[in-house]
Amino acid sequence: MLDNLQVIPREAFAASEHIINKVIDKVLDAAGWIVTPKGNKVYQSEAEKYLIERIKQDSNMPELAKAASISNVRRIIRAYQNQYNILTTNILSQMVLN
Repeated sequence: MLDNLQVIPREAFAASEHIINKVIDKVLDAAGWIVTPKGNKVYQSEAEKYLIERIKQDSNMPELAKAASISNVRRIIRAYQNQYNILTTNILSQMVLN
């Protein structure tokens, strides 16, 4: 009998869930490098150096493509980290809502 008792129906949170996820994503994107723990900055720096070296050593890649790839290394790693953070946040929010 008390199983169906809810103070606020779950449907009331459906619209706000999307907005909350967007706000969380924007906060994570904005915080980015500033709030990254020191250990993660070391890993990020190592990843940047590794990718740059791999790009430099690629003999099949034209010089202009190498220059463009090297200039985008930090952006590529940051995009990967943001995707990971968004995925983690969404998974955690789904676990909380269920």
